[in-house]
Formats: sequence, structure tokens, C-alpha cells
Amino acid sequence: MEAENLSSPTTDEIKLNELAGVTPELKEDLMRDEDGNPVKLSYDQLVQDFCDQHKDAAADYRKMSEALDNMSYSSTVTRVSLEGLQEKKDKLNKLQGAVEALYLYKMHVDPTVTDKEFTFED
Repeated sequence: MEAENLSSPTTDEIKLNELAGVTPELKEDLMRDEDGNPVKLSYDQLVQDFCDQHKDAAADYRKMSEALDNMSYSSTVTRVSLEGLQEKKDKLNKLQGAVEALYLYKMHVDPTVTDKEFTFED
């Protein structure tokens, strides 16, 4: 019976927009300004946005970490708190990777993409 399952794999179609709760109307709103014109971010805006998100996520991570240090521990509270901390840490790592990728793009692909020097502190 196992051999039959392996020989005929099945695939399911997953609609990411529906899973994420993004309707086509909302998707259009996110990519257009008030006048209906497409919005394009500049390189500088994109880097600044990632840096701002990282700064905010780092502040949230520090707050959560301090709160965890100051609370009395029970197994449920600790597990939930540690999961929240891990989610923030994962977000920080992704944002840091995005900023590093943009930096590498500037260094190795298009050095003229911007004149601004961004600082990124961990």
C-alpha cells in the first residue's frame, strides 16, 4: 500500500493570497497611490524601510526579553514567551538579511544606485 502512495504523488494548489488574507482589491490598493498610479519605491526608500522595521523589531525584542526576565516562570508562560521571542528574532534575522542583500547589490551590481550611506547597527 505504501508503494502505491509513493508512485502516485498528489499535489494541492495553494493560493497564497487567500491564505494570507490578501484580496485582489487589497493587493491593488497596496500597489497604487490615491490617484490610482502605480507606486514604486526607490532603493533609498526600500533600505530605509527595512532599517526602520529592524529598529522597531529590535526594540520589541528587547522589551519582550526584559519582560520575560522580570516575570515569574511557569511552563506555559515561558513556552509562549519564548515562542514570541523566537518569532521576533526570526524577523530580525530576515530584515538583517534583506538589508545586507541590498548592501551587496550596491557594492557589486550597481554602485551608482544611491549616494546615501546607510548605517545598520545590530
